[in-house]
Amino acid sequence: MLDCAIKENPDTDIIVKTHPDTISGTRGGYYQSLKTHDNIYTQTEPVNPISLIKHVDKVYVCTTQFGFEALMCGKEVHVFGMPFYANWGLTHDRQKCERRTNTRTLEEVFYIAYILYSHYVNPEKQCRCEIEDAMDYLLKLREEYFNSRTEGNAI
Repeated sequence: MLDCAIKENPDTDIIVKTHPDTISGTRGGYYQSLKTHDNIYTQTEPVNPISLIKHVDKVYVCTTQFGFEALMCGKEVHVFGMPFYANWGLTHDRQKCERRTNTRTLEEVFYIAYILYSHYVNPEKQCRCEIEDAMDYLLKLREEYFNSRTEGNAI
């Protein structure tokens, strides 16, 4: 995958982002021992994926969610594995899935993955909920987190 990215973008800076599981020590990483050189840089710190995606033109992935996030940000995505979002006409695919014969829009793939096939639970009420309720809950947690970090820090 890296060789293809280098060959297809010879005069471009290339960022290799370490998978979160590798950063946390849950599993080893293929590019774990890659050293920064020439136009290749490694990103080994935990970072919000969107903050990286905003600064690139193309994303090369195997199967990670990072590729779908890049699609939602309007980026060109090259896929070397078979994630749920590949082979629908949205990505540059290095493998073929013969079952995926239709072309899908990004909105259709999102709906199928996040609405049709997913189930959400509100942990406070311990009951099933809609995606909007789950998002509201996550936004509430985010606000509580940032409020707790800024309380007592005001000058």
